[in-house]
Amino acid sequence: MRVVTVANLKGGVGKTTLAVHLAVRAGQSQPVVLIDLDPQGSTLEWIRQRGQELPTVVPMGVHQVENRLMQFRKARLPLVIIDTPAALVEVVETAIRVADLVLVPVRPTPTDLAALPRTLAMARAAGKPVALTLSQAITNSRLTHRAVETIDPAGPLLPAVIHHRTALASAMATGATAAETDPRGKAAAEVEELWQALVRRLAQLPADIPQPAAR
Repeated sequence: MRVVTVANLKGGVGKTTLAVHLAVRAGQSQPVVLIDLDPQGSTLEWIRQRGQELPTVVPMGVHQVENRLMQFRKARLPLVIIDTPAALVEVVETAIRVADLVLVPVRPTPTDLAALPRTLAMARAAGKPVALTLSQAITNSRLTHRAVETIDPAGPLLPAVIHHRTALASAMATGATAAETDPRGKAAAEVEELWQALVRRLAQLPADIPQPAAR
């Protein structure tokens, strides 16, 4: 089983949007569970709007995570994606600690880039591999290109950029994804590119990553 934690201590970077879109895409080929650790319950509200059972969204408190992951492993679930809140350090720390890979969405702005080291340091302290992806980028913006140049040495930066597109927000508001509302749209293509990049990154990881014992 692989556990991907979508995390960034900075808010407003599109964590829930990416977690939902990746879970739906992953669910096309394998069972997937999307864990919602955000007290705001944005993911849970999305699945209610969706009116479907898939993907499986499981809201839970931070102290339940390790035991539930053990259950998922025993059930041989292939993939778990964890959506995390911003700023709640204890929650984010736990979600990172149980991850096989930490996916960090980053908005290409000076403020977001300045806040990035906090999340990276948390992943480093937990000994977890990281994948960065630019999120909510402005098309053809010089700032986006500068962000790539700034982040890349810290890497690994996935070769997929999620731009600020109305299609993503519109789909989320109706319990859908961009690929479901506009399969041939640019937003759907970018999510697909991110998914493929994530799959390649997961394939590079060791077969067995040490996991913390349940508390």
